[in-house]
Amino acid sequence: MELLNPPLIILKNKSQFTIKKRPSSICKSPYVADVEETDELVHAPSLSCGGLVDKGEKVICSKKSGSGKCKHLVQLGYDNESSVFVSTNPLLANKIANSILLNKMLKFPFNYNREDIQPECTIGNSRFDFVIQNSDTKYIIEVKAVPIAIYENLSVKEYIKNDYSNFNTNEKIAVFPIGYRKSKNHPISERAIKHLDELGDNLESGNAKYACCLFIVGRDDVISFQPAKEDQFYVAAIKKAISRGVKIRAIKMKWIDGKCYFNGELPVIID
Repeated sequence: MELLNPPLIILKNKSQFTIKKRPSSICKSPYVADVEETDELVHAPSLSCGGLVDKGEKVICSKKSGSGKCKHLVQLGYDNESSVFVSTNPLLANKIANSILLNKMLKFPFNYNREDIQPECTIGNSRFDFVIQNSDTKYIIEVKAVPIAIYENLSVKEYIKNDYSNFNTNEKIAVFPIGYRKSKNHPISERAIKHLDELGDNLESGNAKYACCLFIVGRDDVISFQPAKEDQFYVAAIKKAISRGVKIRAIKMKWIDGKCYFNGELPVIID
């Protein structure tokens, strides 16, 4: 696929490092890492991010300003299997989404001008990543960052039993959410479920005419997006949201030399 220019975002003051230890030997926070190339501390906002920010892995960092302990911020990891860079800083997703909206790279069932886009906008008791408002009509877009991709959408317990050596490394499934959970009786992210419920609430109340959960997949080795079967609570929440009229959409990115390019919309598969 031919990539659209110019890039959506460009990482400035970037350096490539190799993770030496996380948590750092100096600062025991799991959000802080040591790297091989410098003694300066590195902030890892997404923890290990499915192993992408663990010992021995290469990462792309931006230089941080200010007087904090960490002098660098991990922005990208690297998937050695498929040889692609991956957004690991969740805040990149909102920056990417903002650029996509400003440049009208996605089709929506409504028209809008750049000045109609309101980031971090509150409606009632809920704050959403983006609200597009024409006169009194509101269109809500909630953004989720998706860094993890797997070969089959299975629970972690099932997945680790299988051999995927013969699978195509560039035909993975982007999944959300993946992460720590207290037990099988708890969702991975209660907050993510709350956001889906709030999108549905605003549609049903008439506060919004359109509501979408937009998944920003920060890698280009994927062919579809699916809610992770590791979290059946979230799968159920997405199905409920769809039944209430919420749109579920996913797009993928390609990183080249610290530049992020829009690489198309992904099929969303929910079963």
